[in-house]
Amino acid sequence: MNDYSDLIYLMGAMIVFSLLSLQASRMFQMNNQVQINAEIEYHAVSIAQNEIDQIKWIKSESALNDHLNKFPQKVPLTVGNDTLFYNVNIDIADITIPNSNIKNKKVSVRVSNKFLKNNSNNNKGNRNIELGFIKSFN
Repeated sequence: MNDYSDLIYLMGAMIVFSLLSLQASRMFQMNNQVQINAEIEYHAVSIAQNEIDQIKWIKSESALNDHLNKFPQKVPLTVGNDTLFYNVNIDIADITIPNSNIKNKKVSVRVSNKFLKNNSNNNKGNRNIELGFIKSFN
């Protein structure tokens, strides 16, 4: 160091380094939040798909109505040492096709969790995962 200009360069470099390290830390935190949100959404979709798969194997309308009497229900999912509870609800609507003797039902499976959210800025619990399909009976 020959004069004070080198000291000013050093202070500037330290400021730039601190800003970059803060930005890197913020980026790691945002990536962690995105990963956690994706895992919660993935588990909600898998629970909804599991319910749809169970309903697809039901053969009669009375068995379907018996299955629907179990809902709404809470489904526990253990992740690590913690258990998350997902709220599962199923709605059914009749769909009629003119000149057809086949009964069609539109089944909607809605799964929610208190940690599901649209993006990292939203409050917790304001989003549902909804999957649907058409169930037919002869």
